[in-house]
Amino acid sequence: MLGPNLIVHKLSVQLDQEVATIICFTHSLDSINKYFSAEFRELGSTISNHGFSIPSDRQATFQEQIRVLGNASDITPIGRINLEDWLTKKMEEAYGRTAKITIERIGN
Repeated sequence: MLGPNLIVHKLSVQLDQEVATIICFTHSLDSINKYFSAEFRELGSTISNHGFSIPSDRQATFQEQIRVLGNASDITPIGRINLEDWLTKKMEEAYGRTAKITIERIGN
């Protein structure tokens, strides 16, 4: 269940001619809006995930979660400070530094 103080972003990732579209929901985890959760959901992708898997002997990385499972989560910087920069870094972590990232805030 998504908590209070919800912000939604649409993330578009382009690698050469391939594209992935991801929705990110960030919401408060506490009553003073200091800590926020970020939940990522892949809506669709033409980007090849060949070669990615999740080993059984350790926890999946953020990259493996989003590329293999199409879902990932993390905790944002405190107070969601510089949120769009952080979202860009998360997408670069998942898809590489050569990916072109476009971020669009949806709603509010």
